[in-house]
Amino acid sequence: MTLARLFLIYAVLMLAGFGVLSLLNPQALARMVGMQLTTTTAISDVRAVYGGLEIALALFLVWCLLDASRMSLGLGFTAAAFGFVAAGRGLGVLLDRPVTSLTLKVLAVEAATALVAWLLWSRTS
Repeated sequence: MTLARLFLIYAVLMLAGFGVLSLLNPQALARMVGMQLTTTTAISDVRAVYGGLEIALALFLVWCLLDASRMSLGLGFTAAAFGFVAAGRGLGVLLDRPVTSLTLKVLAVEAATALVAWLLWSRTS
């Protein structure tokens, strides 16, 4: 199994794991990051965006894994998706104070995931 394939499996597991948790237990995810979901609208929003969207992204990567000709697409998508999420969180680090250690840890994981995906993508393109 190639490093690129293993990496996309890691991305699928990460996205699907958080997606399923958010879909089934949005309050648990909210507690992890210090959010308070005080309305049913907020709970539904977490289910939709953190749950449904992340599961959809994971399924897209599974589709990419099913055909070697789509591996590059999956890696490029992973690099872009995690890169933009890391950029948004990085902007938060600059604008939102105080910055928590959890924010920095999550930013590091997102940025590292984007970087590794980009490096693997550049090798396959």
